[in-house]
Parts: sequence; structure tokens; C-alpha cells
Amino acid sequence: MSSHNLIASSDNSCGECTACCSRWDIPEVTWMGPTGKPRMTLCDKNCNGCTIYESRPKVCADFQCFWLKINSVNNSLPVDLRPDKCGVMVSADSQDGKASILLDELAEDTFDIAHMTPAQTRLIAEVITLIENQTIPTELFLRKYNWETLRINIQTEQTIT
Repeated sequence: MSSHNLIASSDNSCGECTACCSRWDIPEVTWMGPTGKPRMTLCDKNCNGCTIYESRPKVCADFQCFWLKINSVNNSLPVDLRPDKCGVMVSADSQDGKASILLDELAEDTFDIAHMTPAQTRLIAEVITLIENQTIPTELFLRKYNWETLRINIQTEQTIT
């Protein structure tokens, strides 16, 4: 996923969250095998934090989730909206003049648009506000834990298969 300035930087930090270190496959992490780090596997350089943080691959250094980049009231979000706390990691991408925001479910059945936790409801409200303030077309997607990707209708907050 490419780095994107759709979301402004903030002072939030990862803390104990390792969502991006485990969710995706990362071919650039070649020390974990010829095809890189497989998805749903924590990078083996993470031991109470990234042990290669200063020299981590560019793809890792360039990525910042919504938690790290949101520009909200007081330039931060409450800890219960951090990916490891609310069960979903939000990221943004753009290509060909269109933007997309992706909600990545971090564990099976932890995010259901019809039955969201209070933290998830607040997170979605922040995401929708972000989308409404964009000058380019922006779509919202939910990628379930099993990698099924669904488009979410922002007006109704319903998934579209």
C-alpha cells in the first residue's frame, strides 16, 4: 500500500500495536523467506518493538495507519481507537485521481458494520468526516479478516458485496 497524504500527520505513536507488522504480506522482508513475510504472521524482527526500526525496509518506514496520521481535535485520538484496541486498522491509498480508505479487520468477526463497538462507531465517524472533506472521489472498503473486500456505502454505512 502506498504512502498517501490523504491523512495529515499527528503526534500519536504505535505503542504496543503491531497490526501493520503482522496483517500484510511484505515481500521486502526477505530474511523471513524467499517470498518475504507472509500475511497474518508477525515480523520476526518484532520483539517488544521493532528491533530494526532505524533500518527497517522502506515499505515499513513509509506506512502510517490512520491512528498515526489522523489530524483530529488536539491532534490525537483516544487509545481505544488504536488498531490493536478497536480491532480494525485504517489506511488510505490513491491511484488515478481516486482515493480509497481501507478498514482492515484484525481478527475474525471483530468488525461488523451493523454491530460496531462504541470505539468502532467513533472511528467510522472520524473516517466519514475525513472522506466528506476530500476534494477527490473517495471510497470506503472493509477487508474482512479472511481478505474478502467489501465496499461500504458511506451514506448508509452498509456493506455492498
